[in-house]
Amino acid sequence: MKFQHVELFAVCGGMSLGLDAAGFDLFMANELSPMAGETFAFNLFGENLFQLSEEKKKSENVIWIKSMFSDENLKDRLRENPFDFTKSKYTDINSKT
Repeated sequence: MKFQHVELFAVCGGMSLGLDAAGFDLFMANELSPMAGETFAFNLFGENLFQLSEEKKKSENVIWIKSMFSDENLKDRLRENPFDFTKSKYTDINSKT
């Protein structure tokens, strides 16, 4: 049986990379900064969010709890100010999540 872990304030995913190497499975991680989250997605999931935004595609592994931009606008989501989250009106959380 593999153990799972949660990484809070994940930044670029250093702890998750170490735990992955030790045999743990990532259950969930959170990060407030879109730019740090972008690096986390690349390091842990191999997803290039900037490239996905250029191709007008969506991430398979990343969801936004709050954003000022819709899920159709990944490019702006990646560069939004994380301290403006109180003004945010979009979320990726729904009954499926």
